[in-house]
Amino acid sequence: MKEVTYIATSHGEYAKGTIETLKMLTGEEVSYISFLNGMSKEELKKIYLKFLNENKSKKNIFVTDIFAGTPFNTLVEIKGEYMNLDIIIITGLSLILLIELLDNGVSKNLFESLIENTKIIEKIEMSSILGEEED
Repeated sequence: MKEVTYIATSHGEYAKGTIETLKMLTGEEVSYISFLNGMSKEELKKIYLKFLNENKSKKNIFVTDIFAGTPFNTLVEIKGEYMNLDIIIITGLSLILLIELLDNGVSKNLFESLIENTKIIEKIEMSSILGEEED
């Protein structure tokens, strides 16, 4: 089985901050790539390709911040141009998503768990807004 590497990527420093928090909570080291203000799409693409070249024997799972944003679109472009690279792209970067990925990998259960956690949070928020006590 191929080794898996996770890479958080975002506009600005969002991925970096999320990874720093992840490390504080779990001790896990995850790579990140930031698309910084003033950086061109071509510069970002070069950074992605350098990373992928260094990790070409691995399954590379990128977690982007925004669907159809520059980090996401650039990865989709690379995936289309370099079919030999093992790339998976997931959007919706968040701390809970990364924790779930590290615990369970990419699976149907991952997404069911995220949906269930969201339902629980919504229930707690509605209860506190309405002044109700938790069960």
